[in-house]
Amino acid sequence: MWKISILLLCLIVPFYSVLSAANTCKELANHTCSGKILNHGSGLMLGSDKHAKSKAESQKRQSFNELIKDYKKVLNSTKNPVNQKTLNDFLDAAELRKTKGCRRRRNPPKDKRLLESCADAVAKALAIRAYEELYTEETLYGASVINLEGRGPLQSEIALRKSDLYFAVKDAQRSKVIASNKEIYKSLDKSLESAFKDTKEIMLSFIKNNINNLSERNKLLSRVGTIEFDGSDCVEDFPFVSNLSVLFLRNAHYTESSNSVSYCRGMVDYGVSKYQLVSIFAHELAHSIDPCRLHRDLSDTKINDKNTSDLEKDFPFKVLKCLRSEESVFAYETESLGLSEEEKEIPKFCHQTDQINESFCDWMGAEILYRYLKTDLSKNTKQHHYDGVASIWRYLCEGEKGLGASTPGQAQKTGHPATVDRLNRIFLAHPGIRREVGCKPLDSGVEYCDKNKDQSLLFTPESVEEKEQSIK
Repeated sequence: MWKISILLLCLIVPFYSVLSAANTCKELANHTCSGKILNHGSGLMLGSDKHAKSKAESQKRQSFNELIKDYKKVLNSTKNPVNQKTLNDFLDAAELRKTKGCRRRRNPPKDKRLLESCADAVAKALAIRAYEELYTEETLYGASVINLEGRGPLQSEIALRKSDLYFAVKDAQRSKVIASNKEIYKSLDKSLESAFKDTKEIMLSFIKNNINNLSERNKLLSRVGTIEFDGSDCVEDFPFVSNLSVLFLRNAHYTESSNSVSYCRGMVDYGVSKYQLVSIFAHELAHSIDPCRLHRDLSDTKINDKNTSDLEKDFPFKVLKCLRSEESVFAYETESLGLSEEEKEIPKFCHQTDQINESFCDWMGAEILYRYLKTDLSKNTKQHHYDGVASIWRYLCEGEKGLGASTPGQAQKTGHPATVDRLNRIFLAHPGIRREVGCKPLDSGVEYCDKNKDQSLLFTPESVEEKEQSIK
């Protein structure tokens, strides 16, 4: 009987594997946002959006409690810097007069310390306002985790918010939170920098082996080769933001002025995978040589439709026309209609609504990731690769919406194509990545953009084999 069971198992497992391989790429977007732990062989991608939020909310809750404690401590100090008139104005405006110990007195006691019950109410009112300034302007997680009902009218901010007490405690809390985050992510930055260096090395090799024109090659190598890693602390990257929203920012970015790449800590709240790091670092490095930045020296020349098209044809990597096609990611092209005279002074692909720059950087991310799969991650299984590619996009999940709707052929006037199309029509369109993940060949109607040709190229299994024999 056991022999028959083994025979049946041997017949079923290959069938299941083929079925799984046929469907795996179509389900990868759902797997990304499933909330399951992703075991990609290079660490664990824990939870989902809910997990990341809980980490942020835990830190914010702790910060709020510390604000209450610190305000109460100052209010009960004999060195209380708040004069009685300012305090009375605040109590009236914040509608705290009904609170025990806060009722107005004609002859206030000589001891300026507040009664404990009143101090609690005032401290909480101040903490709520300080918390709002420190956190709730951030757009990532929406509403505050603190219940702000019954917090009094806006006039309540006029009195104590102008005092030294308010700013001293609030600013001290801000500095404390920033300092603690720097300490937490100091060791992490070492791992991030290692992945950054590996990614840059692969990209430099990719440029050397795929750009024949010596002048263009040297220009690209010079730009990419001098970029430095600037860590996961993005607070200093946004000096104009006074609140702490940047601590939870799900973002990585290339900064041209400092010629550096940052990987903000909000990304780390999901866990870290080498798949994600390499793809995103490659994307950000590619921004230093994207169509807009590479042709910025022509920005003082008026660009019309004809020579904008010529600039794209002259781009060193011959993929832009393909990326704009409906068979690929359909990167939206800025329309001339409605542009001001000033806007017409720069190439259309330098406008924020044009998607070609982000699409090109995604394409570069896929190319570099594939080379990383074939080298540093070559010992990982197909399941590791499957979870690894899913981990790249987890930070972009939108709750029940997942990665959002696919919009091929529909121009979305934002800087990025639809997220699910970036996954399915760039990363999962890459024939090498499909093979490593365990997917069947591309469906008809979706094309991967070949770097060596102006036109799109639909890879057949034979051409994939030929190309992979000569991977550079």
